[in-house]
Amino acid sequence: MALPRILLSWCLVLLGAACGSDTAPPAEIQAATETVTTAATGKPAFLWKVASSGAKDAYLFGTMHAGDPRFLEFNPEVQRALDAVDAVYTELEMDKKDDLASSLAGSVQLPAGKTLSDFVEKEVLDGLDILLGDFGMSTAMLQSMRPVMVSMILQLMPLQERYGDAEALDVVLYAQAKEAGKEVGGIEVIEEQLVVFNALTDEESGQALKKVVDMLLQDKEEGRDRIGEMVEHYLSGSEERLLGTLLEKYDPEDPLDAKAMEAILYVRNAHMADRIAQKIRANPEKSYFFAFGALHFLGERSVVTKLQDAGLKVTRLSLPG
Repeated sequence: MALPRILLSWCLVLLGAACGSDTAPPAEIQAATETVTTAATGKPAFLWKVASSGAKDAYLFGTMHAGDPRFLEFNPEVQRALDAVDAVYTELEMDKKDDLASSLAGSVQLPAGKTLSDFVEKEVLDGLDILLGDFGMSTAMLQSMRPVMVSMILQLMPLQERYGDAEALDVVLYAQAKEAGKEVGGIEVIEEQLVVFNALTDEESGQALKKVVDMLLQDKEEGRDRIGEMVEHYLSGSEERLLGTLLEKYDPEDPLDAKAMEAILYVRNAHMADRIAQKIRANPEKSYFFAFGALHFLGERSVVTKLQDAGLKVTRLSLPG
């Protein structure tokens, strides 16, 4: 697997942005992404209605930044919401692909004279080599990269293998809303999403990389398909199951975990909720559909709880049976 494809995976999955490639996705996925379809069944979805006095209803939709064709088999409630709204907002404005690529390029490399080995112990590098070997790569290929980028690459390679370059759900939603003549946009700017690179120092990210390597080596030994589990939990509509898998290794008592979570999730959730509330209140005649990664809507200090704190009524629709 070539390194540029891994970087594409990071763009597609972590940022949920419109990163493109000349590499076609698997045929069955490519066909499924041509049109968003409505499922005949009432399958659950991570969909919430936001009500504010005097304003049209808005909707929150939790996505996965991946190209599984089953994600596009919307139940009727999701489809009705998409059809009814005037505006669709994703995390980022999908039309700024070139800006994203430029910002990304300046964020992944270590300073001149530094290598990954300066921040990661040999034992971790040996484990990293084992994991990378499954994808035709080696640690030597990543020596110039910051530990945080290596962690992302390592966790996203299975997703790349599974889905190729199939367009993520967020990208499809944005493109179809734009084609339908709806207002489209992003609730964040690129710099806010790139905070993931600066939440920890390179020294701290080296320590965090050890946890990732240990986790994935254990998964390899046990034959565990962690990506598959996340996808199935997402499709089940279960907040508890999805949150449990996504945060399985998160330790709030670990200073590094807590520091990273604060910057990468909680601070962003607060900004997202503030901007959603502002849009709804400033434009009561307009109905909005906000599609972000599902984790932003789950658990404590989520976008949902922040909107409720701001006095908006938020109700989960399409619950699992």
